[in-house]
Amino acid sequence: MADLHDAALKNDVAAINRLLRQGADIQEGDNNGWTPLHCAAQANAIRAAVTLLDRGAHVDAVDRFGGTALVRAVFEQHVEMVTLLREHGADPLLGAAQLARLRGGPVKACFDDLPAEVPVYEYQPATVTRSGRIPAGPVGERWQHAHARLWKLLVPASGAAPTLQGELIRCTGRLADEALRNGNVNWGPAFSAMAELVERTLCDETVLGDVDIGRARAASRQVRGGGVPVLGDPGGPYDTLAELAVAWCAARAELIAYPSPDPASAR
Repeated sequence: MADLHDAALKNDVAAINRLLRQGADIQEGDNNGWTPLHCAAQANAIRAAVTLLDRGAHVDAVDRFGGTALVRAVFEQHVEMVTLLREHGADPLLGAAQLARLRGGPVKACFDDLPAEVPVYEYQPATVTRSGRIPAGPVGERWQHAHARLWKLLVPASGAAPTLQGELIRCTGRLADEALRNGNVNWGPAFSAMAELVERTLCDETVLGDVDIGRARAASRQVRGGGVPVLGDPGGPYDTLAELAVAWCAARAELIAYPSPDPASAR
């Protein structure tokens, strides 16, 4: 997750201001398309939200599922955040009012100023690329940014990706998220299958070199057991696999349909 998103989740105004001075993108989306404002809304981080809005954050930016920060605040039943976002001009008809009336709870009253009947909102989740060639990223792009860019391009809002490259990015992201956010408490056959796919794909000898394949195998050995990870360990096995997934996609930019035969057969 980008530092600015983390600062928003932690309600760390000093860090937000420092990162923005250093050139952080206030509108940058994470793997789910959440901007820092989405994160602040999720966490009910009021000071962070005020800072982001005052610094120019788009109040109605949508994530990959078509949801705004106001929708996140409604979903989490954060009355103070809903009120703040509406005061800053958030459009209640982009799904938030509809969700509030559907779910009820304390945020429902935040929309009592609207007519009794509001139009149905049709969420428009982002579509993913299924064929063709992956566009090259900017010169000097860090692998973390490349991974997020590829996620937005190749990974659907739910379920498996339609390409091998997308599935490689999805699995490395899901494995890291489960380990670093949940401590692998949900580890089971599904995560084992993801880890196996990542290792099998990265260790295709026709794509990466011997050194990187060795790195992939060593990282996979640590990941596949599903043990408790060292939280916040930069450069650890999850980072290694994600970095190599980016390199694999750069080397195999022509998209390969998934599920596919053994990756080695798609040469």
